[in-house]
Amino acid sequence: METTTQTTIETLRENFATLQQEIALANERGTSLHVLLEQEKEIVLSRDEEIQDLTVTLSLEMDEHSHQHDAFQSELALQDSSLKFRDLEMDTLRTQMEEKDRENAELAEKVGPLRKELGLEKEENGKLKARHAQIELEKERAVFWSSRRKE
Repeated sequence: METTTQTTIETLRENFATLQQEIALANERGTSLHVLLEQEKEIVLSRDEEIQDLTVTLSLEMDEHSHQHDAFQSELALQDSSLKFRDLEMDTLRTQMEEKDRENAELAEKVGPLRKELGLEKEENGKLKARHAQIELEKERAVFWSSRRKE
């Protein structure tokens, strides 16, 4: 019985030694897993910092883009106002030109008969001048012939 007990004790010691070795291996594996987990944690933290940096950079770029967009919108609004003002000026000038055209048409209506009348007066004046010249010529002829008769 002593041998059985001794065999059992030795088996238990061997089993205990095997367990200790397995525990040591498990501890080493656990340590290795812990190291791997720590490395992964560092990688995740590093990537998290990169993401935060990129987020800040993106936010700054979006702010800059927003400012540029606002400036562009302001410039467009200014140009639009300027074009509207020019359109108003053009409308005013167009209205003034239409008024002048109406005034010119009214004057043309008034001047037309006067021009016609003036044309008739010129024509009559021309006829009178021609008649006067003819009378002067006839006088000269009469004077010429009368001086010839006296001779």
